Amino acid sequence: MKMVKFTKTINQKDKKAERWTEINEVEKENDKVRRKITIDSGAEESMWPKEMVEQEDVVETEVSRRGIGFVAANGSKMRSCGAMKTTFQEGGKARSMNAHVTDVKKPLGSVYRIADQKRNLVCFGPEPQHNFIMTIQTGEKMMLTREKR
Repeated sequence: MKMVKFTKTINQKDKKAERWTEINEVEKENDKVRRKITIDSGAEESMWPKEMVEQEDVVETEVSRRGIGFVAANGSKMRSCGAMKTTFQEGGKARSMNAHVTDVKKPLGSVYRIADQKRNLVCFGPEPQHNFIMTIQTGEKMMLTREKR
C-alpha cells in the first residue's frame, strides 16, 4: 500500500454520539465534543468512522482512488472513503491525528502509526501514570485513560 500525505484539517461535528468503553478520550476545545479514541495495537492504520465526518472534509488518497480497502480483525472488508485530519486540545496542547475514513464503528488510533511513523513511544502499564504517548524527541507525554471493558 502506498503512503499518502494528509493535508486537510477538519472541524469534527458530533453526528452520532455513542458511549464506548475505550482506552482514551480527547476533548475538542472549540466545540466541546468529547470523543473517545481506542488506541489499537493490532491496527496497521488509524481509522475514523465515515458517519462522523462531513464528506467535504475527506481528502481523496491513492488508496481510495484505487479502490483498495481494509480488513477488520473479524475478517470483514471495509472500503476506503479517503482520509482526514482531526485536531483537538489535550492538556492545553494542540494535537492532531491523521486517519483513513471507512466503515469502522469507532475511532481507532494505530499504535504502529503513532509509534513508528510519528516517532512516539506508546506505553501501557498497570498504574494510571504508566499509560501515555510520549514524543521521543521532546519527552512530552500525553496521558491515556485506560478503561476496563
